[in-house]
Amino acid sequence: MSSIKNELSVSATGLVAYSSCARKFNWQREERWEYDGPKKANAMCLGSLVHFLIETGLPIFVEPLKSSRPHVDPATATYLASKEIDSWIAGYTDNEHVQTEIYTDIVPYAKFMASQTFNWFEQEKFFNRYEIVSMEEDFAFHINNVGVLRCRPDLVVRDRVTDTLGIVDYKTGTSIDQAPMNADWQMRAMAVVLDTYQGLSVAWGGHLRIKKIKSTRGKPPYVQLNEMRFDEARIQHAKDEIISLMTRIEYDVLHLPSPTWTCASMCSFYDACEAKSALQDWEYVMSIDHKKGTDE
Repeated sequence: MSSIKNELSVSATGLVAYSSCARKFNWQREERWEYDGPKKANAMCLGSLVHFLIETGLPIFVEPLKSSRPHVDPATATYLASKEIDSWIAGYTDNEHVQTEIYTDIVPYAKFMASQTFNWFEQEKFFNRYEIVSMEEDFAFHINNVGVLRCRPDLVVRDRVTDTLGIVDYKTGTSIDQAPMNADWQMRAMAVVLDTYQGLSVAWGGHLRIKKIKSTRGKPPYVQLNEMRFDEARIQHAKDEIISLMTRIEYDVLHLPSPTWTCASMCSFYDACEAKSALQDWEYVMSIDHKKGTDE
């Protein structure tokens, strides 16, 4: 019996990674190199903590809408979620210096950003119309003769009026500018995976962009939902383009880098990449502050 080649399995964020830089995708997601240096109090830390606070506080915020209990306001939801920050930081790093930096430089931003997100949900009366289907749940979709497409959406909701699905992805940062819809591999991939889940079609997907500010002295909006609509034709078009990209990934043997001016600050593989120097021994450079990871 002939051997069967391992089936391609790629996530929605993997499609984004490949479209941004095939070299980074190869090292990170195929070769399984992982950064092994100390955790830092940086933008990634902030984003992770904001996600954690929203995920922890959302059930607290939504529950009273389904019962006769007193209403939980955004400040209370944020306060109750914030009680778990100590355990989150302890799990993130055991470096006391970095922990101190997180408390000083990250926590004030994260708490305000989470509070503003709950404010947005309340002002929009979002959960009067939508009910939560899933939070941070893994989904997979098998595409015949291509492979498996995976995703882990931050929030999936069902529209009580139209009985359709909506997908919400949290994005944290200083800017809340809207990216071109046709370049949004992540959201379109999630729509392809989730369409027909529980027998429901995906009607829309949106990036909930949360501005990085510490107080209301910043310029509004502090939170903004950038939506894209889906229908059967648009989802099929997205599926066709995703199949094409997955096929490119499957047969790419060069994995050419796509250097930008932000590589030095945004990529942990920068020192090993010819984007910096074609004379680097990348395996040696990588082995200094990276390690070989294992498949998820």
